[in-house]
Amino acid sequence: MISAIVGGATVGYGGNTDWIVHGVMGEVETIRVRIKIVETILKRLLENTDLHDEWSLLEAALYKRARERNVAVHSEWAWSEDAPNAVLRIERDGTKSLWVERDFMDAFHRIKTLEHDLHAFLKKVCLAIEQGAVRV
Repeated sequence: MISAIVGGATVGYGGNTDWIVHGVMGEVETIRVRIKIVETILKRLLENTDLHDEWSLLEAALYKRARERNVAVHSEWAWSEDAPNAVLRIERDGTKSLWVERDFMDAFHRIKTLEHDLHAFLKKVCLAIEQGAVRV
């Protein structure tokens, strides 16, 4: 996304600069910092445009979905014979909650919906750049 927003495949000296963005983002270990990098670029790029407000909504959704993803990926999970159709999420304080397949599917659906929303947003940003409404 950043590569396309900051110029795509033909920026610089005529070469593909995607390797720079991929290198930087690959070294950043947390999603919060990655979002902050994108936010820093877009805040300046999109100031005084309607796209800035749309980005603010998407940014908030990104943080929510990132937290949701982290719960699924990094939680401690267990299985119990008392709940054969669910898994137990065990939180750091020992609190347990039951998750069923639908919980995981709902989280996946929310993340995929956001992915589609981000792609649609990126198209708007690229079009705005092409039309001169946003200057790089």
